[in-house]
Amino acid sequence: MHDCDWMGLCATSHIMLFGAHLEVSKDVKGRWRPNKSIRRYWQQELWQKYFDELLNDGGESGEVDFEGLIAGFKTFIEGRSKELKAMLRHQVHLIKDKC
Repeated sequence: MHDCDWMGLCATSHIMLFGAHLEVSKDVKGRWRPNKSIRRYWQQELWQKYFDELLNDGGESGEVDFEGLIAGFKTFIEGRSKELKAMLRHQVHLIKDKC
């Protein structure tokens, strides 16, 4: 994939998280970062790694650590599967009520 693909993925994720378009700037180390701060109860470390990897093409290696990103999200989801399933069921009921 190319840089524009990573940016598009980050932009889409950012809109889903914040409800606003992605704006980025370079930090003191020259790494691209989203201007909006990720809230601590949003699995901050996981999302920071996600945006850092994708916005900076994986860093010095030039390779995005997809295995590490996937493992991090998988661990989070598996650890909260009951809660996430309940939230999804609630969303389904809300959608059914509106249709």
